[in-house]
Amino acid sequence: MVYVILTDGFEDMEAVAPIDVLRRAGLSVTTVGTPAQTVVSSHGVRLTADRTFDGLDASDLEMLVLPGGPGVEALKRAPEVLALLRDAVRRDKPVGAICAAPSILAEQGFLAGRRATCFPGYEDVLIHHGAHVEEGRAVVQDGSFITARAAGSAVAFALHLTAVLRGRSEAEKVRAAICYETTDRRTTR
Repeated sequence: MVYVILTDGFEDMEAVAPIDVLRRAGLSVTTVGTPAQTVVSSHGVRLTADRTFDGLDASDLEMLVLPGGPGVEALKRAPEVLALLRDAVRRDKPVGAICAAPSILAEQGFLAGRRATCFPGYEDVLIHHGAHVEEGRAVVQDGSFITARAAGSAVAFALHLTAVLRGRSEAEKVRAAICYETTDRRTTR
């Protein structure tokens, strides 16, 4: 099971793109709202998460995904989120974090000595906690940590997460099915 954590202020694309792409690849994805099941994105989109942390048994966790956005500050203060993160790391499960969310990983000490990327302006946080920031990179994986830059990297991030769990060929099938291109293939006259 892939758990995507949602709280008020999450960045829309950074949550929905991974949910969509991972489900297209046939993965089971559960959205977990904190502190409530209904959350409102940074752009006012109201979503109902599949569940809350109440009674959550994450023994089936395959991957944890943390979207960015202003809601990251709430995630940093949520003991249930930090406990699930620590459990995922202890069990060596992949953890994806995009935009401002890599700062959660850094502040918990998980990125010390590791390569990572993040939203511009968060580099100092990562560096302060010992990460090696690869500025301008859309997605960076170091061990079980997958970090991504911003909303514009959301589909690339989602495809990378898919490759981690299902392999590159499955990620390529999804990429082709959604017609995701990294360059503009239009012809000009």
